[in-house]
Amino acid sequence: MAVILGSLHLMTSAMQHSSQLSGWYSAMVGINTLGTLLLLGLVGVNGYWLYKQLRQREAGSRLTARMAVLFILLTLAPASVVFYSSMQFLHESIDSWFDTEIDRAMEDALELGQAVLGERTRAWWKPASKSPSPSPARRRP
Repeated sequence: MAVILGSLHLMTSAMQHSSQLSGWYSAMVGINTLGTLLLLGLVGVNGYWLYKQLRQREAGSRLTARMAVLFILLTLAPASVVFYSSMQFLHESIDSWFDTEIDRAMEDALELGQAVLGERTRAWWKPASKSPSPSPARRRP
């Protein structure tokens, strides 16, 4: 468990100080993936073991099941707080990427593009009478 927590800490540091720990990022993702799979496997094996005990009505199996359910319920409250705060952090970070200054710059760029297109269109369709006449030396009889 300490290795997984240490790896998670290093991943967070790698995100903040990418130049120092960027080479270790892939290894840390692999370690965290293996640790997560190991923990999920252990939970699955213990859940199967508890299910088997409940079906055989072994002594203490109902108490173990109740304690497991209570443990799950007690861990949902702090986990949901962490999840909610993480989602708020991500939401605020993403909103800062699309600040109003960027919106204004995009609107200005659109106006400039439309103005240039309008000017070029007017220049293209300018009446032929206003175009310069050819010089007398170039006229043919």
